[in-house]
Amino acid sequence: MSHNDVRGYAAPGFEKFAEVFAASAEAAGEEGVGIVATLEGETVLDLSWGETEGKPWTSDTLVCVYSCTKGMTALVAQILADRGLLDVDAPVSRYWPEYAVNGKEATLVRHFLNHSAGVLTFPRYWDHIGPDRHGLADFDLMTQQVAAAKPLWEPGTGAGYHALTYGW
Repeated sequence: MSHNDVRGYAAPGFEKFAEVFAASAEAAGEEGVGIVATLEGETVLDLSWGETEGKPWTSDTLVCVYSCTKGMTALVAQILADRGLLDVDAPVSRYWPEYAVNGKEATLVRHFLNHSAGVLTFPRYWDHIGPDRHGLADFDLMTQQVAAAKPLWEPGTGAGYHALTYGW
């Protein structure tokens, strides 16, 4: 696929980005990519290139953005805490009762936010999410598995990057 095969929209003044976008993705070995950007409330880029699962990548292609959401999640948590709607020193079970099992009963909301909850994964993680990783989009499956998991350490006593479980 050529980097000339970019689909979508680039506002006047953003055409060069469309060229660099696909060329960079192709050079990096990506199979498909997309981007949407707004400036002062107006969409200036809505581009896609490549394919996924044998289909053209489009602006509707679902992707897991992994760590990109962690900063936003932490910011939202802090805004909610500032407004008195979330207590970061409360047990997680106040908000998610099913979580308080298997040694996680004393886990605090702050342990989620600072990667010290000890639940980095859960048993048979890859079997649950599947080779196509569609299981990651199954909210009920993921929350049930994370809630049932045992922590790798006593919550709050260690730290480790919760790369795959932070958002749940």
